[in-house]
Amino acid sequence: MFVQILLSIFAFVIGLHLYFRYNYSGRLLNKIRGPRQTFLFGNFFDIFISPEILFNKQIEWRQKYGPIWKLCAFNYRTVYVYKPEDIEVVLSSTQYIAKNLPYDFLVPWLQRGLLTSQGEKWHHRRKMLTPAFHFQILKKFFPTFCEHSQELVNNLEKELYKDKTDLFPIISKATLGLICETSMGTSTGEDNNIESFKNKYFKPLHTVAWTMMYRITRIWLYTDTLFQFTNVARIQKAALKSLNKFTTQIIQDRREYRKNNNITGYYVHDEDDSYGKKGKLAMLDLLLDEEAKGRIDEAGITEEVDTFMFEGHDTTATALCFMIMRLANEPHAQDSIAEELKSIFGDSQRPPTLEDLSQMKYLECCIKESLRLYPSVHFMSRYFAEDVKIGDVIVPHKTMCHFNVFDIHRNPDIFPDPEKFIPERFLPENCVSRHPYAYIPFSAGPRNCIGQKFAQIELKVIMSSILRRYILEPVTRTEDLVFTIDIILRTSHPIYVRFRERHPRELTASHVLIADKMILYILWLVCGILAVIPLYFRWCRAGRLMAKIPGPPELPVFGNLVTIYRSKEDLFTDTRLYNKLYGRIWKMQAFNLRSVAISNPKDIEMILSSTTYNEKNLPYNFLYTWLREGLLVSKGAKWHQRRKMLTPAFHFKILNEHFHSFWQRTQDLLLAIENEHNKEQIDLKPLFTKATLLVMCETSFGTKVEDTPAFDKYLKSIHDMGECVLQRLTQPWLADEVVYSLSANARREKFIVKKLHNFTKQIVEKRREKRMLNSKNVVEGNVYEKKIKPALLDLLLDEEEQGNIDNDGVLEEVDTFLFEGHDTTASALTFMVMRIANEPVAQDRIYEELKDIYGDSQRQLTVEDLNRMRYLECCIKESLRLYPSVPFLSRYIKHEVDIAGYTIPSKTFCNIHVFDVHRDPEVYPDPERFIPERFLPENVVTRSPYSYIPFSAGPRNCIGQKFAMMELKTVMSELLWKYQLEPITKPEDIVFATDLVLRSNHPIYVRFRPRVHL
Repeated sequence: MFVQILLSIFAFVIGLHLYFRYNYSGRLLNKIRGPRQTFLFGNFFDIFISPEILFNKQIEWRQKYGPIWKLCAFNYRTVYVYKPEDIEVVLSSTQYIAKNLPYDFLVPWLQRGLLTSQGEKWHHRRKMLTPAFHFQILKKFFPTFCEHSQELVNNLEKELYKDKTDLFPIISKATLGLICETSMGTSTGEDNNIESFKNKYFKPLHTVAWTMMYRITRIWLYTDTLFQFTNVARIQKAALKSLNKFTTQIIQDRREYRKNNNITGYYVHDEDDSYGKKGKLAMLDLLLDEEAKGRIDEAGITEEVDTFMFEGHDTTATALCFMIMRLANEPHAQDSIAEELKSIFGDSQRPPTLEDLSQMKYLECCIKESLRLYPSVHFMSRYFAEDVKIGDVIVPHKTMCHFNVFDIHRNPDIFPDPEKFIPERFLPENCVSRHPYAYIPFSAGPRNCIGQKFAQIELKVIMSSILRRYILEPVTRTEDLVFTIDIILRTSHPIYVRFRERHPRELTASHVLIADKMILYILWLVCGILAVIPLYFRWCRAGRLMAKIPGPPELPVFGNLVTIYRSKEDLFTDTRLYNKLYGRIWKMQAFNLRSVAISNPKDIEMILSSTTYNEKNLPYNFLYTWLREGLLVSKGAKWHQRRKMLTPAFHFKILNEHFHSFWQRTQDLLLAIENEHNKEQIDLKPLFTKATLLVMCETSFGTKVEDTPAFDKYLKSIHDMGECVLQRLTQPWLADEVVYSLSANARREKFIVKKLHNFTKQIVEKRREKRMLNSKNVVEGNVYEKKIKPALLDLLLDEEEQGNIDNDGVLEEVDTFLFEGHDTTASALTFMVMRIANEPVAQDRIYEELKDIYGDSQRQLTVEDLNRMRYLECCIKESLRLYPSVPFLSRYIKHEVDIAGYTIPSKTFCNIHVFDVHRDPEVYPDPERFIPERFLPENVVTRSPYSYIPFSAGPRNCIGQKFAMMELKTVMSELLWKYQLEPITKPEDIVFATDLVLRSNHPIYVRFRPRVHL
């Protein structure tokens, strides 16, 4: 019986395969080229891949199989068309206006609005809505375009001090506000917060788009009946609820406005007769009028509002983001646009007029060229209800016909050098002989974009407004873009641009007058000073001593200013180069600032082991506004007193008490990874940063902190503070506090520090409240024994009660340890996980060691287990050698000292570049290789202890290094027990950037694969 059932199933499957392949439609499709099909499934496995890979695959398949090619899976058939002549056959005809998949996946959201409707309903709605986009209506709304563009330009002013700006959130908010006020006649509300817009509209919209893409690559979900039982359908339903609430509110607001202002009828009187005395109402008004006449119902209004809200803002926002990014990468084109705008506006700050737009010929060419390269709607589809002859082939009925606009616009036969940005392609004389269906960013034929004139005006107004005010500098490069399949053209990562002010603020007349009178005197004074300063710097005792030390060439007066005034990536790379070029001691100078870099372990020991040289100055002084005189930056007696006070908080017995918190937060981290492990890649730094900050708060400060927006703001503020410090480091004139206080960076820093201090104040206050509620020394329900000293914050508060430290002292130590205790560990974990993912042999050995410890047990990790993890400890140490979290240390030399045969003058900074010290080939042969065995006891014996200093060394070594090692071991052992790490980012891909803590200029990715313990 069982055999008969199997044979029946087998016969049915074969019959199904033969039916799909050799029925009438199958035979026609067999004549069309395409990727090889598998038995029964067809091309199912070709499309069941990541959206990023599928995007590129479609282009590869077209290149391989020609201008007409196919994909089939089960009974679903798709033909792709590439040639303009063939595209015209389909798009120009009213016979082929029907749509099917994937547009049907949008029906739960857009219902049967203009985008997804068919037949008579589409004809009726298209005719009804066309008047709303008449040129006279657009003229009427032109001032609104200008107002919203100006608002966007003003909002971008906040981005001037940033190294990069994520374009999409800012641009989307602007285009959404514009479509609401023009086509819908209503405002999006008074809330000007981008986060609020994300939560109300953008996040749900992207969720719905994601569900559509999810279904496209999973054919079994094409059937609505199956899809509705999935978790994805439930996610979609929740997102749709938010979207519907947003659009329902817009319709309701407009109804009330019309009722309160007694607005009825198809036309309204316009007191401004510059556009004529009559002007048609906005689209939503038109729909409400049609509803009153019984030609559309409330559901019909809602589906059209949903459709136009989405299409009217998201496509334009996408176009603008790519346009801004590309122009930032095309300085010549950007300059040409700026010249054109200057010829139109001169020095005037007036808003543009429609006449001005018509003069922006070159800008229009740039917009068209950008839409060629980055069409917002990158694919279109039609459904054939009957057989259609295209070129030399017949496409059978019930087949979907797709147009990959992204690929069509890159046809080298029509657009030579298709990847190049050449706006001149769209000069009138160059368009004459071009097929009209070779360029279709707004589709073409009867179902072309109804709002393309609206979009073109919006693009021109916004782009001209931005380029009149700002210079665009590239951050995201065109080669960095990784496109992904979506409803609208999108990339897998944010698109960043840097904004710089185009026109500096003009001097007033009085300023100019004073400048004219003083300029001659100032010039003479400057010349005199410039003549004396280099002589002083060169021939004073310090100058003569420094001249003997090798280092990069110097300029008079400025010294190595040009050498340091580099990007953070270049500065990091150059420092490595100087260490190789000039050996184990070399110098850099700028103005009166002097630094000497040393890398010989003996010389390092002389500096770090002595209490004579434990004072810090620059760049630690740049942290003073934030950390004040905490343990990291304090000096002399205060440092000695604080170090002695805080040391008991890191006693091993205290750490053992905290071990459960380490383990518990690690489980939370594993859960976060589990929620994301299906992703092809996971960005490590955000994951570990949150985890280590939570550990630090719960252990050292006895306070549980939730993952909230305030939490995220704190993390971002630390990153921003690092940028402020780096700016001062690479611009020596800002080392002076008076000069720095006048800079924009100082104002920005003040704002950042306020946010950082607010976060730590909340932590201290929460702990105070808990202590007041419980007179005994209780920490999270665990009573410390009398002989065990309390955690760090409790210790500080006890000392405060005894009068040994004040409230400011408590806060500065909390700020210091909160930063040092989480950011350095997060950096160490990030690089460690990446490197071990790239070292499969080491990873396997760690896993074997863990198996020896755990066996088949599923028990919880213990402190004793950590002590047995010898090989893991070697791997951690080797990773910290290659990627020390603190890549440089610095000490201030107050008195002359002899090092390596040179005399270092007083008032000199002595820098120790740990990154280079750890890569000294004389100490570590093959220094770039990952060799954990370097740290076996027998290999460490003869090595200088100052050749390996990831936690510094001497009196000012890291007070929390045992804390850090326990945390690193706990996280890494649990992580490697549960997951196999697979590499995405390679060691050679990493480009390091100078910062307070070791960082790369791009995210570091790893793939996690769950382990199966047999």
